[in-house]
Amino acid sequence: MPNPIIPSSFFINYFDKVESTNQLAILGANQGKPSGTVIVANAQSSGRGRLGRQWLSPPGNLYTSIIIRPNCPPMIAAQISLVTSVAIWETVSYLLPANKKILCKWPNDILINYKKVSGILLESQTAIDSKNNPIVEWIIVGVGINISSYPKLKENYQATSISEECKIQISKDQVLNLFLRNLKTMLSLWTEQGFNKIINLWLNKTFPLGHSISVQSPKGMICGKFNGLTPQGELKIHTRAHGEKIIAAGDTYYPNTGEVNASCN
Repeated sequence: MPNPIIPSSFFINYFDKVESTNQLAILGANQGKPSGTVIVANAQSSGRGRLGRQWLSPPGNLYTSIIIRPNCPPMIAAQISLVTSVAIWETVSYLLPANKKILCKWPNDILINYKKVSGILLESQTAIDSKNNPIVEWIIVGVGINISSYPKLKENYQATSISEECKIQISKDQVLNLFLRNLKTMLSLWTEQGFNKIINLWLNKTFPLGHSISVQSPKGMICGKFNGLTPQGELKIHTRAHGEKIIAAGDTYYPNTGEVNASCN
C-alpha cells in the first residue's frame, strides 16, 4: 500500500464570518480546490463539532479547515485525526507555561489541566478506484482552538483558552502558523515512519495506562482501565467483567479530573 499523499504546501484563505469553515472547505474540495487549501474564519454562525454538536464560534479564536487529498483507503485516512491531535498538542505546549498539564483526549480533544481547549472534526468523501477499492478522494481536517474565549455551557463541560492559561493575549495568526508547521511535520512523520510512530507520540501525551476511564459508546456506557490504542488508533479498555474491549467511536470520561458523566454500575 503506497503512503498517503500529503500537501506540499498550504494556501490560506481568510474570511470574516462564515457558516462553517468545514462546510466551505467541502464546497471547495468538490470544486477541485487543491490539497493544502486552508479556510480560516474570524467567526462562524453554524460551527460544528463531532456528532453534529454546536461549536460556539465568537471572534478571537481559531476556526480553520484544511483540504487534504490523501488518495488512500478510508481506514488509513482516518489516522489523520491522531496526527492532527499531536500537531495541536505541540502547538499548545509551545505557547503555554511548563507547569500546565496538556493532554490529548481520545478521540479528538486537547485539554489543558483537564479543560477542553481544542477539538477536531474530520469529514471526507470516498470514491472507487480502477480496482473497485474505496479511496478517500478528499478529507477535511476541521480544527477549533480556543485562543481568546471559551464556552461555559453545562456542569459536566469544562473549557479554557490559551490566553486564559497564559494570562496574556495570544495572536491568532501566531497560533495558525505554528499549528500548520506542526501539522506539516506530523503528516510527514506519519507518511515516512508510519502510524505506529504517531500512536507512540500520542500515548506520551495522554492519560497514563491504567487510568480509570468510561466511554459512552453506541452500545452504552463501558467502564474500565485505559489500555492504550490498537494499531489503527481505536481505544482499548480493560473491563473487570469482560476483559479487553475495543472502542471505535464514543465519548470518553476520566474520573477524578472534574468531569461529570453517566455513572458505571
